[in-house]
Amino acid sequence: MNIDILKSADIDYDSGLDRFSGLDAVYQKFLRMFPEDPSYNNTIDAIKKEDYEEAFTFAHTLKGTAGNLSLSELYRATSLLVEDLRVKKTENLTALLANVTESYKKTTEAIKKADADE
Repeated sequence: MNIDILKSADIDYDSGLDRFSGLDAVYQKFLRMFPEDPSYNNTIDAIKKEDYEEAFTFAHTLKGTAGNLSLSELYRATSLLVEDLRVKKTENLTALLANVTESYKKTTEAIKKADADE
């Protein structure tokens, strides 16, 4: 996996590797699995249905996964969304969701590109 590509997408590879006890193969395995994680799409669907409790659950899961994998930009964007959903504040959801979407796309594209560029 091309670590420079990951770092350019604000993925803190060194911190993520520390979370996986320095096991490159294991950390990279979980990075490769991330684009298939349903939490992002489930969050979008729940917000479209205006089921904000369900959206909170999925967004919180996405935030946790992003944090555990050190997907820094996505973690920050998702954290803001989770906090508004936690208190059922919906007036900023469109803007917050746009930021999460942008970060999610940037992150998943970088992971796929880094994986292809071994």
